[in-house]
Amino acid sequence: TYFMTVLTYLRDKNYQGLIVLHNEPDIISQDDMSPEMAAGLYLYAIQVLTQASFITPNAVDIQYLNKFLYILGDQWRSNDYIGIHIYQSHPYVPAPEIMPRVWIAKVKDVLKKHGIRSKIVLSEFGVPEIWEKDVAVDYYTQIFRSDLEMACVYTSIPCGGWVPYGCGYDLINKSGELTINGQALQETLTK
Repeated sequence: TYFMTVLTYLRDKNYQGLIVLHNEPDIISQDDMSPEMAAGLYLYAIQVLTQASFITPNAVDIQYLNKFLYILGDQWRSNDYIGIHIYQSHPYVPAPEIMPRVWIAKVKDVLKKHGIRSKIVLSEFGVPEIWEKDVAVDYYTQIFRSDLEMACVYTSIPCGGWVPYGCGYDLINKSGELTINGQALQETLTK
């Protein structure tokens, strides 16, 4: 009901902007919902907020995206954005299991299969702190040189639980110096 209340409020305010509709519905610790439920919420949202654009489903699993689009069939609106997140299987992975270039190609294959031509938004991605700098630079470079609409960077640093300021010092250490991940991001952005 909170979801419906927020959408109704936005409709009453004549909101016509951009809305991130789901956050990792394929992850138990996040939105945790079936592709059917995510598709149903999307269909409800586009009926209530006809002038807004949505970024959805923002899933990590490419097969989840495929199922979501299959369920929607021809009901996907072209003014909405396909939201994806790119993360490895866990923050301790010593090197990328799949590089962004390959991940993005797989997403595009799914979109082509469903006849979707919407822009792709990389609404989250992370680079584990334990990667070597050159690997992190290559990873960042593949993302920032892609044709994705935007990116929100999260570093994936294993923290073993909640700490008040996130998982620690992702890009800058306690001394104010760039971490390896911070150096990699700086190098990528200054190329």
